[in-house]
Amino acid sequence: MQQVRYGDYQITPAVQSLGRNRWNLLPRITGANVSALVSPTMFSTADPENQIVTSSEHEAIKQCIELGKMIIDADLQSYP
Repeated sequence: MQQVRYGDYQITPAVQSLGRNRWNLLPRITGANVSALVSPTMFSTADPENQIVTSSEHEAIKQCIELGKMIIDADLQSYP
């Protein structure tokens, strides 16, 4: 499984096929200063808000990485 470094954080994207080109995004975010907001287990279950429609697993993984980046950015803005 690939890992992507983003600042002081590391994103491990994971996707789960839900059938019919639907994917559940399950980013795992780790790092030295991970707050409860981005805990590694926050995406351990399926959530309709984290589902996308795309034709390939590769594209779903790319979207999972982008979701992880958005979560990290939002977390950093919450804690000055």
